[in-house]
Amino acid sequence: MDSRAASLAEHPVGDFSLDLIGTDAATGDRVIIENQLADTDHGHLGQLLTYAAGTDAAAVVWIARHFREEHRRSPE
Repeated sequence: MDSRAASLAEHPVGDFSLDLIGTDAATGDRVIIENQLADTDHGHLGQLLTYAAGTDAAAVVWIARHFREEHRRSPE
C-alpha cells in the first residue's frame, strides 16, 4: 500500500464494521478501505459515507469489481 499502512480489520463504526482502517504514513491522515466483491451499489456507497464520517477519514478507498458511472462520479 505504498505509504499507507492498514492497522485494523473490521473496525467498529457504531453498529457497523468497516473493512479496514489505517494511517497514511507520510501524513498521519486516517484512511479507510471498503472491499466490495461485486459491482458498486448504493448500499456500499452509503456505508462508505457513514464510515468516513464516523472515523473522520481523510481518504476513502473503495475496491470493487466494476464501478457504475453514477458511483464513480459521486465524489466529484
